[in-house]
Amino acid sequence: MLLDSTKTYCRLYEKVSVPVHLIAGSDDQIVDTEEHSARLHRELGGSDFRRIPGCGHMVHHAAPDEVLAAIAELGRARAVKRLARQAIASTAS
Repeated sequence: MLLDSTKTYCRLYEKVSVPVHLIAGSDDQIVDTEEHSARLHRELGGSDFRRIPGCGHMVHHAAPDEVLAAIAELGRARAVKRLARQAIASTAS
């Protein structure tokens, strides 16, 4: 069932228009990081991918600072885009 869903959704990757940050452990024994996270990063095109050395499957527990940094980065990028839109709108009016 999961494989069927994956095949369906991978055709939609090109339509993803939101920022995507992928974080995976280099020593994950449950999911192959190269086969899944790195491949997804390549297929999405515009994503950010961080492979955390020495970390396993539970990255959010083992490296919470990395996860928080990625979330903060998304917030900063969103704020910059919002400010740019506001600047363009104010010069247009």
